[in-house]
Amino acid sequence: MQMVIKVLAILLVIWGSVIGFAPKKELYYALEKFLQPRGVVIADESLREKPWGFEIDHGKLIVKGVQIGHFEAISLLPLLVYNRVELRGFAPAKGIARFFPVKIRKGVAVYALWHPGQVEFYAEGNFGKVKGFYDVWKRKLHLRWIEVGDISALRSYLIKKKEGWIYERKF
Repeated sequence: MQMVIKVLAILLVIWGSVIGFAPKKELYYALEKFLQPRGVVIADESLREKPWGFEIDHGKLIVKGVQIGHFEAISLLPLLVYNRVELRGFAPAKGIARFFPVKIRKGVAVYALWHPGQVEFYAEGNFGKVKGFYDVWKRKLHLRWIEVGDISALRSYLIKKKEGWIYERKF
């Protein structure tokens, strides 16, 4: 039994060292390189390393050459078995805001090894509070409003069910 505990402790120390001393900037540049062919660019940002991840501060989100909006911070926690991305303070660009005035105070996406094939979401903003998931295998996004705010811009995309307002889409 002691041998098993020692082996697990050594593996935990090795894992912590790999994550803690990993080059965070290179990880960010790899993420940028991954997003670029998909037409997604983060511009005018500053990068700040943290012990277990990194944070992208004050950037603009551009998709296929169109500025979608700007954000206060995106925090990434890549621990391999538990990965978390948190978005804070997203506001749409002026042109987009006229048609889609959705502001996000906080948004969180979590992928954990113990829920393979599923990314869990939580967001709060002027639209209220939303919980949901994306099923990778079924390619299905499911969001449920747990607290309803101003959903007038989103109402045509939502379905009213017994559980409340729901957004579902396969892609």
